[in-house]
Amino acid sequence: RQAAGRPSDMKACCAILVNYHGAADIAEAVKSILLDAPELDIVVVDNSNDAHECARLVALLPSQVRVLNPKENLGFGRGCNLAWSATSSKFVFFVNPDVRLDHGCTRALLQAMEENPALAAVAPRQFLDQECEWHMPPAWLPTSVRAWVHEKAMRDSTAALRVAGAARAENLRLWTAGSPIRQRALSGGVFMLRRSALPLDELPFDPRFFMYFEDSDLCTRLRRQGAEMAIVPSARAVHAWRNLPHKATSMAD
Repeated sequence: RQAAGRPSDMKACCAILVNYHGAADIAEAVKSILLDAPELDIVVVDNSNDAHECARLVALLPSQVRVLNPKENLGFGRGCNLAWSATSSKFVFFVNPDVRLDHGCTRALLQAMEENPALAAVAPRQFLDQECEWHMPPAWLPTSVRAWVHEKAMRDSTAALRVAGAARAENLRLWTAGSPIRQRALSGGVFMLRRSALPLDELPFDPRFFMYFEDSDLCTRLRRQGAEMAIVPSARAVHAWRNLPHKATSMAD
């Protein structure tokens, strides 16, 4: 369903995905993007460093999708940066391989950005299941204050109840919103970034983050420059996050 307002310019946006030995997942993610926005430009970076995987990826993807092969595993952030530099689109839509867009998602995000120039980045409402019954909670920034609060909550039942109540209130504020709702941070799993929100020649992700928390760093930088971020409730996506064994080490690092 398209929200009321002026039509969105899909040619102003490019979707970026990063593959690591997951060609089938990438192909399904791309399929959901093209079903939602057939005219969208799409760039896929293949971090697999495997000629057979790259050939399989190219074979599974529509010919209109550009595949970049750096011939090494750059990590998620540097892979996204490579694709970012390969396009000049006004808006860049970062989509994880395990994300599937609901109909109207891309247009709703673009429309929110076009209607509010103060927004540097937007994200859809995310769900964990295809039936869209299990909501994902808001993203959070891993600050020292937050770490202290959680440590205290683990040792103090009164503090734990207060933290749980605050988290529930924040979750419900997002889950019941009917219009774009400002956020302290956005999940890097699926979000749209305004290119002009970053200083000229600055890349979205700090290359020192190989995988995980590069989105937290980006959101922190955007907040420091006074930029706004929001979740657009009319845009919906399923994020079937899986705790695969290789993720644990990357998150710990």
